[in-house]
Amino acid sequence: MYAAKQLNKSNWQQALDHIFSIKLIAKMPEFSNPAFRELLQTRFKETALKAFLCRAARAYESFSLASLSESFGLPTQHMLLIVNRLILRGKLQAHLERDLVIMD
Repeated sequence: MYAAKQLNKSNWQQALDHIFSIKLIAKMPEFSNPAFRELLQTRFKETALKAFLCRAARAYESFSLASLSESFGLPTQHMLLIVNRLILRGKLQAHLERDLVIMD
């Protein structure tokens, strides 16, 4: 529950640290695989980004892809894919203009 609350606040690192600190989960064989850990970290970052965009859309007029990339540790091209999906699915009222996400 704590990890979900942290993700909703876009604190992906704290959420991930909490998941990795749970002893029962840490004993699972998947968690010893570095590729699985990296995949999980990427998914946490993506989820935190989505939560941030949906939550902050009311407060901001635009976001720089570079600043979002820096904040969430995701490559710009990966972020473009995520933002485009949110827009196409109607979950984010915005459009892309050069390196900006403009809120509608």
